[in-house]
Amino acid sequence: MKVIHVAWQAERYGIGTFLINLIECQKKIFDDLQVGIAFHADGPCIDKYENLGIPVYSLGHNTARDIRAIPQFYKIFKRYDIVNLHNSSPWAFLAGRLAGKKIIYTFHGALGLKKKWTDILVKIFYKIVINQYCNKITFASRSSLNRYDVGIGCKPNEEEIEIFPYGTQIANIKIEKSRKNVRRDLGVDGKFVIGTAARIDPMKRIDRLIEAFAYLPRQGDFELLIVGTGDKNYQDCLINRVRSYKLEEFVHFIGYRKDIFDMINAFDIFVLPSNNEPFGLALLEAMALGIPSVVFEDGGGAVDIIGESGFVVKNPKELSDVIMNLKDDALLRESVARKVKERAQLFDIKYTAKNMYRIYTSLLDS
Repeated sequence: MKVIHVAWQAERYGIGTFLINLIECQKKIFDDLQVGIAFHADGPCIDKYENLGIPVYSLGHNTARDIRAIPQFYKIFKRYDIVNLHNSSPWAFLAGRLAGKKIIYTFHGALGLKKKWTDILVKIFYKIVINQYCNKITFASRSSLNRYDVGIGCKPNEEEIEIFPYGTQIANIKIEKSRKNVRRDLGVDGKFVIGTAARIDPMKRIDRLIEAFAYLPRQGDFELLIVGTGDKNYQDCLINRVRSYKLEEFVHFIGYRKDIFDMINAFDIFVLPSNNEPFGLALLEAMALGIPSVVFEDGGGAVDIIGESGFVVKNPKELSDVIMNLKDDALLRESVARKVKERAQLFDIKYTAKNMYRIYTSLLDS
């Protein structure tokens, strides 16, 4: 059985991390499954896929709109049984149909809507093409399906929908450098550190985390670390908000870090302030490291992940109260750390891989 995954590029975040973990697990578990991956463009992490020892194809385009992708994808897809799309490329979809392959669309939360007239075309593509002609569409949570439904105005047929957590390789979440040394290098030794790790993007609602931080007493030795890169305009807005609260001394934008697990392990609390998060990979990583974690009640898939192991808050003020309680109660921190670490084990990517394999075999059997 041969499956080709398709994505826009070899990303650092989100889909990129998920795909590397999924493919590595698929190779490890299933002897009868041969996996490849195809990209429109290389991306910054192409070498990580090449190191997996699988066929890696890059079309070398600067835009996903390049129509030359159709014959290129077609030639690649002819070698495989199933095309597993991780972006909504019309050219990859058309090439898969022309090649006569079974097609799975794995929804990762972004619909590509830009609040422009072109959104009409995007929604039509989802409604008429993806919904009608994909053999299966997978979602990481009910919240993710709801986001898809609301975003395009309709959901796929029930028989085409599969819902299961996407997960990560829990055993690979390891620290290389001691917590004490990382905190010392960051200049936060002796401080109570609140942190998040996310793509800097409006949907991540990092503004809510900054607002919650502003409620905390200045004399409480609190520090806020924001790890990640992304939308520069949104980051500039966040920086301006920090300045308006006069918090420049306490809030730090760390940028992209390769040692992300070491960074998260240096936190006292991890907060994922997103709304309508399709899954929440960074949250799962923090939980696996035993970091007390907090999400917002409109956090979508993140609420499903954290369950009753951590905290679910309604607003920034409630978040600040939770932070104060955790700071003042070491026993509470220890209890929550133990619970989130135990719950993280339920989201190992091996379960995702097994669900995907089940879908692959069922499609070929049909």
